[in-house]
Amino acid sequence: MIFFYILMAGFIGLITLGWRGSILGLVIGIVYAVVEINAKKITRLEEEIHTLKKELAEK
Repeated sequence: MIFFYILMAGFIGLITLGWRGSILGLVIGIVYAVVEINAKKITRLEEEIHTLKKELAEK
């Protein structure tokens, strides 16, 4: 799915701005993919923290 975002951003840039736009679109797609991956990691860590707090409250 991440690869799809990168390709789609590059393709949209190619259509709108030409070859320079495709390079810009690829860069934007890569940045978006990195942000999305980090957001998933942060969400998972928040869930784990919530679970640990719940376990500590039960003790």
